[in-house]
Amino acid sequence: MSHILTLVASDQSPKLSNRHFDKITNICSHHAVQTIGDQIKWLEESKAGQISINNDAPMALIKELREALAHDKIDFFSISKKFKPSLIVADMESTIIPNEILDDLAEIYGIGEKIKEITERGMQGEIDFTESLRSRVALLAGTTEEDLQLKRDSLKPNPGAPEFIRTLGKDGITSALITGGFTFFSEKIANDCGFDHHHANILDIIDGKLSGQIIDPILDKDAKAHYMNQYLKKLGLTADNAIAIGDGANDLPMLEKAGLGIGYHPKPAVKQAVKNCILHGDLTVTLYALGYTKDRFVKPLKKRSF
Repeated sequence: MSHILTLVASDQSPKLSNRHFDKITNICSHHAVQTIGDQIKWLEESKAGQISINNDAPMALIKELREALAHDKIDFFSISKKFKPSLIVADMESTIIPNEILDDLAEIYGIGEKIKEITERGMQGEIDFTESLRSRVALLAGTTEEDLQLKRDSLKPNPGAPEFIRTLGKDGITSALITGGFTFFSEKIANDCGFDHHHANILDIIDGKLSGQIIDPILDKDAKAHYMNQYLKKLGLTADNAIAIGDGANDLPMLEKAGLGIGYHPKPAVKQAVKNCILHGDLTVTLYALGYTKDRFVKPLKKRSF
């Protein structure tokens, strides 16, 4: 089945040129993946371009292309020509926003290193996600609602996130923010980026302070794939119509099930398992990979200043 191979230069890249496409064409041929025709479709001159290939890129080819393009910090995607997305599900922390919120709160209370260690072990898949989450929240018992609100107000999306979600939304693609984080924060981020829905865990707050508990049920790594399946069923779609994006091991079930799973600046476990990864650029890389030109990007809403 023919695929589209898209190259996207990052802000740190030199200009994308024919030489980059010549390089990847030669590498592809060594893996029995051939280009179809010799025309580059430029989505944005010197920034993003596409060529057709006669088959999907195997993981061995993906790894070689990553190495070949790493020096110039160029991202690439291989997507079937038949892929038609109708649903996007996204992780929040370290994907749609740069933060790991519990880590940030821990810094305020002087227990940053202890909680970061637990977070990292969970993201790498070394310990169970639910165990990691409960342990970190327990350490933050007593955190004031005022501090939570200050953290909430300071959160900003990663570069390209609002354009990414709002552009897909304009074309009728349903979006859901599904996170092992917390509704206290996901509500704001979903609104800022234009998500249609959001799902997250609920913090137990008593008398204006965290009790150190999470209200059941816990949204774990399986919950993300579960919610994706629920939306697919509700919309009358199959997994082939879904885009899923995340960065950590707890995102793998939904990334591996979706028609297009994307690792965003991924942890090693995700980078090894998922073919399509954004390693250098921002979230608009995916828009280029889906064939969008920059004039079709929806600009983020500007907040009023009083």
